[in-house]
Amino acid sequence: MVQVVHKQSALVAEPIHSIGVGRRQFLTAAGMLLGVTACTDPSSNAQDISPITQEGAPLLADDMLAIEQLNARYYQALDGLLGADSDVKWANTFTADGTFLTLEADGSVVYDATGTKALVEVYSTFPDVATTRHWTNNLLIEPEDSGARASSYIIAMDIADSPSSIVRTGIYTDHLVRVGHEWRFQRRTLTLDPNSPSPS
Repeated sequence: MVQVVHKQSALVAEPIHSIGVGRRQFLTAAGMLLGVTACTDPSSNAQDISPITQEGAPLLADDMLAIEQLNARYYQALDGLLGADSDVKWANTFTADGTFLTLEADGSVVYDATGTKALVEVYSTFPDVATTRHWTNNLLIEPEDSGARASSYIIAMDIADSPSSIVRTGIYTDHLVRVGHEWRFQRRTLTLDPNSPSPS
């Protein structure tokens, strides 16, 4: 059994049984600081280190970055910042049969669109694309058997006001799948907070 160490670390791999307790603790702590989990159980094999391995296939760093970029494209298109065809680019962050759903806090449906054509059509009904900026935070991404699930907080600001004012807040919950080598929203649901006004 060989101690797992970072390739760029000055620490040298050596057999577990030859390392004293104090030094083993030092190596374990050093590995944690380097973002590497040291395997200190002689009876176990070195474990694959992935960002999230709770269930489903592990999500690699490239997956996490791709999903973050997908969110960025979604919001910039939603705010009309990706050109005249921002509506199409927004719809294309979903799968061809993807669903966008907006709910009041009590479960009442505000928007419900499935499929690329319906998504483009519902985009045209958004009342404040040109005057809104969306800010998102606390993006949590986790694996599941069919892809990934995610959730995040959202604040929509009316930039036509001076100073800007909050017009909507809520929570997105998402189901994402791979389409070829890219990630897409299979289903994206915005649940507005109880005191958040509806888009109108």
